[in-house]
Amino acid sequence: MLVDSNIQIMDSFDLTVLIIQRICTLLAFLIHFPLTLLILYKSPTSLGAYKCLLIYISIFELVYAVLDVLVSPELYTYKSSFMIVLDSNKTFLPFWMLYPINLLFCGMLGCSMAIFTINFIYRYLVMKGYEK
Repeated sequence: MLVDSNIQIMDSFDLTVLIIQRICTLLAFLIHFPLTLLILYKSPTSLGAYKCLLIYISIFELVYAVLDVLVSPELYTYKSSFMIVLDSNKTFLPFWMLYPINLLFCGMLGCSMAIFTINFIYRYLVMKGYEK
């Protein structure tokens, strides 16, 4: 058993999950921030609307990573359903703020799937080209 900053006892699995979440957030920043800068300043203007889509996806994922650290959610799945549980001891946010941020996190989780779908549909349509 290990102790976190709130003097709560955490077992090794919970601590491992928490560390992995923090490392993945750091990786998201290390990847998406330079990626956004590269898209803005080094990509050709011929990309057009796709350039804007890539910037939007990158910024969206940065915000999502921040929310993941703020909320520290625990996701449970069963068949086609999922449930998100928040432990108020694992976050430094006040209790009254957890519910709206959890709603935002859940909404962004669903939007994330839709954004990747839009990205692949856009790429497919560009590759297929215009047909009469």
